[in-house]
Formats: sequence, structure tokens, C-alpha cells
Amino acid sequence: MALIKCPECDADISDKAAACTRCGAPVQEAASRIEVQLDPKILVGAKVSWNGERVEVLRGGRSLDFDIQQDGVLTVACGLYKSKLNVAAGKTTKVFVTTAPLTGKVRLQIVDSYTPRGF
Repeated sequence: MALIKCPECDADISDKAAACTRCGAPVQEAASRIEVQLDPKILVGAKVSWNGERVEVLRGGRSLDFDIQQDGVLTVACGLYKSKLNVAAGKTTKVFVTTAPLTGKVRLQIVDSYTPRGF
């Protein structure tokens, strides 16, 4: 069980509650999704985690999407580097994963859509 904020009165309530215990406002579940697209140029496995729990290992050009129930942290580790991104529930978040050309550091970019890129 996690605590969330009531959308009406800002009280802390259980994420399992059907309504706020203070004001009675119905609690709407945030239909949320994360879509992760890996740059085709990344050849090593990229480890994707949500709130510290591994979701999957992606290889170049592959994508992954999964549902989330609450705000959290998306982490992508690739080689020696990892990058984190805070993601809010309530919408679909598309993330494109690239690496810096010279350093190899992982970069996470929130995008509206994906554009296929050649090698």
C-alpha cells in the first residue's frame, strides 16, 4: 500500500481507497504507461528498471512498454553508466534512450514520438 494525494483536498490517502477519507472525493486510478525505445546504435544490453526493480534488458533498436500505477523513477543502465528519470503517473510517457558519442553516458529523453534512425 502506498499513500497518494487526494485530487480535491490534498489529503494523504491509501492508493487502494475508492474515495478520500477526508472529503469523500472519488479516487481515480491514473492510467499510466511508459514506452522506452532504445537507439539502434546501442549494441550492448540496456538494463531498464522501475523504482529499483528490473523490468527487462533491451538491445539496440528494441522497445519496451509497461503500465505504472504511481509516480516513480525509471532507470536505464548501459555499460558503466546509468541515468534516472522521474516519471509522473497519469499519462503515457515516451522515452528515447541514447548514449553520448564520446563518453558513452546514457541519456534519457522524453519525446512525443519516435523517429527511426539509420546506422
